[in-house]
Parts: sequence; structure tokens; C-alpha cells
Amino acid sequence: MAKLLSDQAVEEAAKALNAQLRTYKCNGRPPGKRGRQAAAEIAAAVPLTAVNLPWLLDAAGPEVAAAFRAQASDAAGSVACADALLRAPSVMLSATEAAGKAGVSNRAVRAACANDRLAASKSRVNGEWQIAPEALDHWMGRRRAA
Repeated sequence: MAKLLSDQAVEEAAKALNAQLRTYKCNGRPPGKRGRQAAAEIAAAVPLTAVNLPWLLDAAGPEVAAAFRAQASDAAGSVACADALLRAPSVMLSATEAAGKAGVSNRAVRAACANDRLAASKSRVNGEWQIAPEALDHWMGRRRAA
């Protein structure tokens, strides 16, 4: 079977779908069955890119997300994987995106960042908070435990 899209085209499609899924999530509209299926299929086509696209993995489902994260971590020792990870863009969340994911107000996230309870940095370009998904997960875990 011939490939219809190049790997680069599939990566661009994954990034575009991730952006669309983020918009859906911000608007309170979960993806439908076809959207979830498309997310899973695109993630399967470009797993090293997919692990850096949180809304794509979220739409694909927790089992699919866990499988791709495991696959990426298993491949982490290979030269090709290391090269791909170095070229992959970092996925940082804004305070608004982090608030939506955490289920809290934007103000609560900004206050946590300002008081060093949530690890974040301010953008030199626009002054907005930039939060790594891992830092947000850690902060959410500490909030649940308190």
C-alpha cells in the first residue's frame, strides 16, 4: 500500500488537530467518536510527535496516551529518537490552558506561578506564564493531596 502523506505532512496534520482539539476543550466541547479515532490514528502514525501534543493524546484516550508515552520512553535510547526529541518543539502551556486542564481559575494558576508553588517561567516576548505539562501535573497532585 502506497503512502498517501509524507511523515512531515502527518506531523503537520497532528499539530493542526492538536490545536483544534485544544479549542474544542477550551469551549467545553469534547471530541466526537470520529475525532477520537482520528487522534488515535494520527498518534499511531507519528508517535514521537504525538507524545508532545497533549490534546491529541487526551482525545485518543488514556490507554492510547500511556502506550505512546511508553513507546517513546522505550525508544529514548536510540540515536534516531534522541535526534527527533531534540528537534521536537517543547509544548508549554499558558496560564489559561493550564487552568482549563487543572479545573481552576486562570487567576489561581497565575498566583501559584507568582508564589513559586507552580514551576513556570515568564515569556520574554509577551510576559505570559509558560508552564510545562509535567509541572502542572505535579502541582495538581500536590493540590489533591492537601
